Amino acid sequence: MRHHRAGPFAVFLCLSLLAVEGAAGGVEPGPGRSEPAVLSARLAAAQAGDPEAQFAIAVAYHQGEGLPADIDAAVRWYEAAARQGHAQAQNNLGVRYLYGEGVPVSEDRALAWFRRSAENGFADGQFNYATMLTTGRGTSVDEDAATYWFTRAAEQGFPEAQLALYERLRKGIGAPPDLAAALAWLEKAAAQGHAVAERELGLALLDDEAGSPRPGAALLLLKRSAAQGNLDAAWQVGHVLALGLAGSPDAAGAVEWFRHAAEAGHPAAQNALGLALLLGEGIAADPAAAAEWFGRAAEAEYPMALFNLGVLHLEGRGVPHDMREALRLLGRAAELGYAPAQNNLGIIYAQGLGVSPDLVTGYKWLVVAAANGHPTAGQTLGDLSPHLTDQQMELAKAQARQWAPIP
Repeated sequence: MRHHRAGPFAVFLCLSLLAVEGAAGGVEPGPGRSEPAVLSARLAAAQAGDPEAQFAIAVAYHQGEGLPADIDAAVRWYEAAARQGHAQAQNNLGVRYLYGEGVPVSEDRALAWFRRSAENGFADGQFNYATMLTTGRGTSVDEDAATYWFTRAAEQGFPEAQLALYERLRKGIGAPPDLAAALAWLEKAAAQGHAVAERELGLALLDDEAGSPRPGAALLLLKRSAAQGNLDAAWQVGHVLALGLAGSPDAAGAVEWFRHAAEAGHPAAQNALGLALLLGEGIAADPAAAAEWFGRAAEAEYPMALFNLGVLHLEGRGVPHDMREALRLLGRAAELGYAPAQNNLGIIYAQGLGVSPDLVTGYKWLVVAAANGHPTAGQTLGDLSPHLTDQQMELAKAQARQWAPIP
């Protein structure tokens, strides 16, 4: 059984470029030395061409620590150090070019500085260069080279690179698939307390992905990840408790975890809390409160919540009966690829439930639902087909092709 993993890794890796920057090095305050004296000494050393001092002055200007915040001055000193081969400065200068901080945006220059930092052995630069290669920013996509540089960074203990390698080796991106090696890298990242790695390892231990499932260890890892603020992990803890995947079901405990993530804005947790309130599982049934949580998740266009709220409007449970609103919500869920909404829309239009019958539209959505794997849509299509002409069925299939691959 595969458990839902939220969020593609490509997005996570791109965003990581924002945070992957070297820290200041150089002279530290000694006994009897004031911070202004240290800065003065660093500035003198920087002006004399010392790359470590140049990097330290760049960071001071960049962070506004001891010197006025001045991104233009920071860039000048980063570049001075970078041109002398300072790997951390090269990486930080690459980040500035990537996001246009103190310099015009230039993915080409960002790529060049990340490469120089990577070649000089700096793990942050190796990770950033690999990310540019796998996303095709400033260059064409080169998955083999990306895997090489992620590996170099991972070997230095860089957890984001270890996590990236897990995903790449699991899927066979830039290297042959190797689940054992993938899990080994994931375990290394999780052992460093990396929240996303802890969540991913927890999910792997729930599945047969890591051999025999270890639900107790999985739940512990998910809770550790959640304790660091990972909302996906908190939602998954609720999921594990609700289904009893690590012991007896604990519906009340699941509700608390769902609520924790839901109140922080996690759409899947908001939907899960709505379902608990609707069904009275672990909490007193309250259809109105359920509708409110479905509504919050629907605002984020979470397909299942759009569907659930649409059904409540169809039935008038917790909200007024409102056919127009129900069709709007079900329609949006259907457009987002949610097969149950596609199936329901098909039945509503085919049978004229609260709307004028429209066999073509009904057939269209049933065709799409069947193509997306809905278990009963095919049978419903068979029942509906005799009521349409060949021309109507061809028209419906033509309309369905914009939503699903229809032969």
